[in-house]
Amino acid sequence: MINGYELATAWVSEVGICLEDRTYSGKTAIREQWFQKAKIHGPWAITVNHLPCDSSRIYLNNYNFEVCKVIEFTLLDQVDLEQYYSLIEIYKESKRKFDRLKRGYNYGSLR
Repeated sequence: MINGYELATAWVSEVGICLEDRTYSGKTAIREQWFQKAKIHGPWAITVNHLPCDSSRIYLNNYNFEVCKVIEFTLLDQVDLEQYYSLIEIYKESKRKFDRLKRGYNYGSLR
């Protein structure tokens, strides 16, 4: 333990960086797609530092002690989920329409 920080082994999984009963995320994990890789290849261990009295963040040892913050999962009720899925479908349909318009547009006519 240095300055109150403890060394610990955390696990990278498809849901985040897991340490004890908390789940964390950070820039490197997102940029390097750790969670997607863990879903495909399985979880792996990493070394982190943390303050036992502050479980809101951990620090990645091999990444210049980059901070990772705790992820707060929230339960959504059925109405929220239906609205969410409805918005996703609206987005997908808008994207399909845009792609069809883009394919049909003659960009050569702009010259």
